[in-house]
Amino acid sequence: TAGWLTGSVTFADSLVHPSVLVEGRIENLESEYIRIPEVVMRARIGGESIDLEGFIDITTGHTGDFKGLVPIRKLAWFYEVDDRAPLSIKLKLEKGRLESLPGLTDFVAEATGEYGLDFRKEGTTAKPNMLGEINLSDAGYRLSGMNERYHSVNAEIRLDDTLMTVVGLEGREGKEGKFNCTGTVTLRGWKPHVYDLDVEMEKFVVASIPDIIASLSGKVDIGSRM
Repeated sequence: TAGWLTGSVTFADSLVHPSVLVEGRIENLESEYIRIPEVVMRARIGGESIDLEGFIDITTGHTGDFKGLVPIRKLAWFYEVDDRAPLSIKLKLEKGRLESLPGLTDFVAEATGEYGLDFRKEGTTAKPNMLGEINLSDAGYRLSGMNERYHSVNAEIRLDDTLMTVVGLEGREGKEGKFNCTGTVTLRGWKPHVYDLDVEMEKFVVASIPDIIASLSGKVDIGSRM
């Protein structure tokens, strides 16, 4: 992970257990999977919590708000995170345009349509639980290194800790191809580990395998352990 951090830290009140205000901006935040142009945040530290708020700037005119509360406890000097008290962190991105997606990740070559994200982290720092939902509306995309172009894609995907549930995923491919999918994917280390998916295809063209062009129709049950 890389990026440029600028900001300020202000201490007030007690030297032993001060009230701390952290304000900062992270530009060009990059990881192995995604690039985020800008993150702006403010954190107030003191008492029994760290109060977080800010926004993630995905593209011009489209930002996602986040806020959170992380519990802390006093040490002889300063504080430490209370790993047994409840925490709450929320991030929400509403109706963003997918055209910006190729600039954020190398996995997608082309994209159109709308998306929305809603993530929450609850529980405790010792036993956190991630909840979330991803929605696609009239989306179209082509993955990097692939020839297939998908369009009219609508999806609802939910996350509950390590279980990703595909409530519904349907769309079209090429001129006549159709597909829909439901099921679950279990994650390990944020990577797919176990699949249990039901996929139905109609005239679905596969053209990304060298020297092979195939039109697929039928139902496929995908169950695997990685």
